[in-house]
Amino acid sequence: MSESLNRLVEWYCGYCDGLWEHSYGISIETLDNPGFRVEINLVGTDLEHLPFQAIDLEMDPDGEGEWISCSKSDDARWLGACSPRSLDQTLKIFLDWSSAK
Repeated sequence: MSESLNRLVEWYCGYCDGLWEHSYGISIETLDNPGFRVEINLVGTDLEHLPFQAIDLEMDPDGEGEWISCSKSDDARWLGACSPRSLDQTLKIFLDWSSAK
């Protein structure tokens, strides 16, 4: 498992208290363009009211069309979307922001 995925698991486990995880959590699913979509519900966490500066990155050093887009919604969800090989970096963006609070 990647370091970012391990860190995300630890972040999630830190909020599991027998109640929070029944209503909130993390989802990672595929996109059809292709890519991944990450949604992390921040309700009830230390990050719920913390601002997040949206990020849009186009990375194309080898012509592969790598990209990342991250934002925080008004209803306290952190949203990430990325090209297939950018998932680890997308998770790292969330984790770096979450640990900088």
